[in-house]
Amino acid sequence: MLVVVLAVALLVSLGVALGPPGGGSLTGPERTSAGSAFPAGQTTYVVRAGDSLWSIANRLHPGQDPRPVVDQMAAESGGPRVEVGQHIRLPGRS
Repeated sequence: MLVVVLAVALLVSLGVALGPPGGGSLTGPERTSAGSAFPAGQTTYVVRAGDSLWSIANRLHPGQDPRPVVDQMAAESGGPRVEVGQHIRLPGRS
């Protein structure tokens, strides 16, 4: 029983330290007032845990077909797989 209580306490502590999943400055890009998932002028993105080129493309161009963006990012980053900490150039940004 003590092990379960300690495990729950650890998980709660990590959740508080990292913030809610999928949001906040520690776990994902911040939203701008215009509704974009990436701040204006941002040209690269640092891959975080749980990211894929598909999820990045969906946040970059919500509501649009992500395949062309995924293809472009894959071509520029050396393939479809990404690793945490990898810098990805965002298409359509100068």
